[in-house]
Amino acid sequence: MKNKAKHLLKTIVHATLCAVVALNVSCSGEDGLDGAMGPQGPAGPAGQDGQNGQDGEDGQDGQDGNANVIASDWFQLRYDDLSGANPPTWGAMIIQNDDIPELDLESFVEEGGALLVYAKIFEGPPEETDYIILSTPTTYGSLTFISGFRNFESELGLAIQVEGPDVSSLENIPNLTFRYVLVPANTVQAFNLDNENIPETFDEAAALFGFGE
Repeated sequence: MKNKAKHLLKTIVHATLCAVVALNVSCSGEDGLDGAMGPQGPAGPAGQDGQNGQDGEDGQDGQDGNANVIASDWFQLRYDDLSGANPPTWGAMIIQNDDIPELDLESFVEEGGALLVYAKIFEGPPEETDYIILSTPTTYGSLTFISGFRNFESELGLAIQVEGPDVSSLENIPNLTFRYVLVPANTVQAFNLDNENIPETFDEAAALFGFGE
């Protein structure tokens, strides 16, 4: 009976050792290859939209450049008003608002717009290129050229006046032509113009405001 008990105990111990050895061998082996990735799951529900931010403040409008400057073509003198002397010692051409529909002359003057007027004088036949351009007011020989705004027949107009011993022969001739440039007040401010730095010559004005001869 005693021998049977010892034999049974050895059998149990042997079986236990075998189990421990088998467990150690299986745990110490190299890892197997990763299995294939499973299919992607369904997308989750969309999140809630965030709150809209507040609109920024509008910036201040910039000053206009020279887009509103009005420059006429060269035109011949046509008298609308003439002195009663014989021969006449002055004659004036009055350009009224109907001739310049792009702006209102009353508002233009009240707001501080600038007027430039130039006289183009051919010193030879008009088909030649021998001429000079003078800013008004100016004197050329015995003639004086004046420009500005004045009321004529109860309406404000742009006046170009010629004074001299006899101005009757200066009307409607190609040797003497004029051109006006109207610079609105906002452009006067944008270019920081005043009576001291208004362009003195036609070339300076053409370069500054971007119009050709």
